[in-house]
Amino acid sequence: MNIQILLAEDNDLFRTILASELAIEGYEVTQVADGNEALERLHHNHDQGHPYQLLVTDLRMPNVSGLELIRSMGEHGLDIPTVIMTADVNDDLVAKFTDSTVMGFLQKPFYVSELRALIECILQIGSNANAKRENEDLDSG
Repeated sequence: MNIQILLAEDNDLFRTILASELAIEGYEVTQVADGNEALERLHHNHDQGHPYQLLVTDLRMPNVSGLELIRSMGEHGLDIPTVIMTADVNDDLVAKFTDSTVMGFLQKPFYVSELRALIECILQIGSNANAKRENEDLDSG
């Protein structure tokens, strides 16, 4: 599969459980404990030519919050599909991210199966978009 996921969550136990479950599914998961670490990893992998295919982030983290992380990604052109995990999903929160790469929200607590299903959906959307672009390129060429 070779899908690389960056998982940003400040709760060590929760992060470890999520990462383990996603690894069982065949995803390559990098774990970080805050938004600052996430930004460093995102930039590093992007600069190395191996960008992450997905970011799964908590909204409330120390140092750099999930909101600040997503804003910074946009400022630096890091266009990575993102899933936000938070205890309080509401319309105001969703509205803050309408012009971003956020593709889904998970209300804590949630089942790992919900995260898996959301990831599969996001990857399928990305796969369909890539196939459509390739067909358009063939048609115009």
